[in-house]
Amino acid sequence: MASMSLQPSTLSSLGLFMKSNVRMKPIPPPKDLSLRGQTALITGGNSGLGFEAAKQLLQHGLSRLVITSRSAEKGKKAADSLRASCQNPDSEILVWELDMLSYDSIQQFVRRCESELLPLGNSVSGRGLDIAILNAGVAQAVFAINRSTGHEETFQTNYLSTALLAILLLPLLKGKGKPKVGSKPGRLSIVGSSTGLTAAFGNRNANPLIPSFDDQHHWEEMGAFERYSVSKTLVMVLLAQLGKQELVDEDGNGVQVNAFEPGFVRGTNCKK
Repeated sequence: MASMSLQPSTLSSLGLFMKSNVRMKPIPPPKDLSLRGQTALITGGNSGLGFEAAKQLLQHGLSRLVITSRSAEKGKKAADSLRASCQNPDSEILVWELDMLSYDSIQQFVRRCESELLPLGNSVSGRGLDIAILNAGVAQAVFAINRSTGHEETFQTNYLSTALLAILLLPLLKGKGKPKVGSKPGRLSIVGSSTGLTAAFGNRNANPLIPSFDDQHHWEEMGAFERYSVSKTLVMVLLAQLGKQELVDEDGNGVQVNAFEPGFVRGTNCKK
């Protein structure tokens, strides 16, 4: 069952900022955490949160990492940097192209995962994919329609394409057959945002909702920040619906899904 509530936030935007960025203290992972024998996928892993998450996973002995990027050159550069900083020389780092503005690219990418991400020899779970972090997202300052799908790009990337990729990856994360003793459920994590709790979702947004994103006049009337916020509200709705599907059985096998709030952080491309 979904362990979440979609009630509107009682905090202001400033209150949410203070809570998630000032009052919250980082909780370090367990010192004995080991990801050996596991495979992880991170979309948009060539920079930002995705790149930092990749470094963290590799530091805990992850055996195989797939990072995606729209640019092969940027992906290769990120992979080289990860290999240079990785303390585990046996970790395999792959860079696969993925365009979140293209349904065809998403489906081709999943088919590649199905055919090439076979269980590792030392895999505890017996799955070809153990962890998927859907990090790729955008915050458009101006209205832009995606030529491939006909939808506004913020809505397309943050919700429509993310939802499609999440659903298509579930069978891979669940795996086939009975997991090995001691294995944990597959993990699907989507980058969310507390701005989704402040969106005027039911007050000012046009009904039906999807056409309102694709209408330039309404999009500009709402503003880029509101559009981004609503796209993150929809991520929470997606997680709530996935949570109703009983993805984990009584023995703890299956897929655990969650969304997380990263807060405001310095970008990896920012100068110190």
